[in-house]
Amino acid sequence: MAALKALPARRSLVAFLDAVDLCDPNTGQCVNSPLVCDDGNVCTRDSCDPRAGGCVFTPLVGQPCDDGDLCTTNDVCRQIVGGPVACVGTPVACDDGNPCTADRCDPSTGQCLSVPINCDDGNACTLDSCDTATGLCVHAPVKVSEPNPLSFRDQVTMVWPPTADATHWNTYRGTIPAAMLGSRLPASVYDQLCYESDDSGGNGATTAIDPANPPRGTAFYYLASGENACGESLIGQPSSPPGAVIPNTSPCPTPP
Repeated sequence: MAALKALPARRSLVAFLDAVDLCDPNTGQCVNSPLVCDDGNVCTRDSCDPRAGGCVFTPLVGQPCDDGDLCTTNDVCRQIVGGPVACVGTPVACDDGNPCTADRCDPSTGQCLSVPINCDDGNACTLDSCDTATGLCVHAPVKVSEPNPLSFRDQVTMVWPPTADATHWNTYRGTIPAAMLGSRLPASVYDQLCYESDDSGGNGATTAIDPANPPRGTAFYYLASGENACGESLIGQPSSPPGAVIPNTSPCPTPP
């Protein structure tokens, strides 16, 4: 009678302590592979402890680490409240102390970037800037230059130099009473009206001709302004007080 050989029973994958034990079906031999204990966390020491029955992940709180972020410094392993231990860094301080810049750290280089705040309001008639005291945008109206000086080429012809920021110029005429301008107080001392809007007289863009004579004992005074799409310049300033301007209560029509 032939003898029968007993074959070993086939076993499935089982984790025993510090090894993965299985039977290779091709050879019928036991294979014991070390148990891999890697949780992918740089802030744990990973090991297999037979006494604990498998993998043990020991927190490395306080140990320097690298969180992979160029925009942090002093990376260290910290215990997250209610969570795992993790590598945490302190964000790089990029504030340059200027409220008119947007400061940030470039994650590709770890370098600080300070980008000026864009205050452009899209209006060509404002001068846009950032107030370094407040960090707020300021939009100051563009001021058109006042023609200066005005002079008489002869008894009836007044001329002035062109101003670069004007597209045309206006002329105003007022009267000086026999007792001088101060006699009009407390009302306004000025009574000028628009005399020539742009070159409506056809005498040239920076020339005005007035053949009229004022009443006896009185005089005319003349003022000129520059104008463009952003508005009109001052028409003149009195000698005192400092900083005062002559009011323009009857501006020339635009366009003429």
